[in-house]
Amino acid sequence: MNIFVTIPGAIPVPLLFALLFFGFVALGETLRKGVFGMNPTEVDGILRAALLLCALAILRGDVVHLLRPARETLYGGARLRWTWGRTAAGLALGPVLLGIPLVYGAITGAGQVQAVDPETLLRAVLVQVGLVIGAELFLREAAVKAFAGHGVAMLLASVLATFVLHMPQGVPVAMMAAGAGAFWLALRLAGVNILAVALVHAVVVAGQNQVIPLSVEGAEAWQYATWFTVAAVGLAFIAAMTGPQRREGLYA
Repeated sequence: MNIFVTIPGAIPVPLLFALLFFGFVALGETLRKGVFGMNPTEVDGILRAALLLCALAILRGDVVHLLRPARETLYGGARLRWTWGRTAAGLALGPVLLGIPLVYGAITGAGQVQAVDPETLLRAVLVQVGLVIGAELFLREAAVKAFAGHGVAMLLASVLATFVLHMPQGVPVAMMAAGAGAFWLALRLAGVNILAVALVHAVVVAGQNQVIPLSVEGAEAWQYATWFTVAAVGLAFIAAMTGPQRREGLYA
């Protein structure tokens, strides 16, 4: 039995996911090399829009379920649905990821909590929502649809794509992004709406930048990246193993 979703009359969705991602990477490298003479802001805007279009190319008609829970099945099964109750829980528990830099900063002295004006923090969160929404829709939701029948393939595709996407910022950043990405995927698989996951993602990034900024460079950057990645993957594992998808055999 074919475990992967296939768009009728088209190529299998896992292959489409891979083709779109590698096309996106090629576009990013082309633009960053200055072939079209664009500045970094223009390149970043185009790439974020392209990632969003890649997600929509896979989600297609299922985009309606970004706002409305599926009644019985989603992407060919019941275990991948999200609910409002689980979404509320995810909004409350998702920011636990901020505990990683908080604990690291307290132990090493690399940073401390700073007072931030609520309005400034809210603006930072709203900006981050716009920056991460395309990544969440493609790297998480589109991956969930593409690999709906196989949790391990879904996890590998999502995490590896996240790592590659952030490689231009350096390996330590890519490691942390991949670790956090595993946690965001685990939240989605626990039944949290992907738009809520994007909001929590934005809150965590804004919190790291505004409230708990860490000063780590050189070898310490690698040390912190390892710390963050291991902790984030551990949190993702806990979420994945306690969610309904575990009981229903997604990871079997």
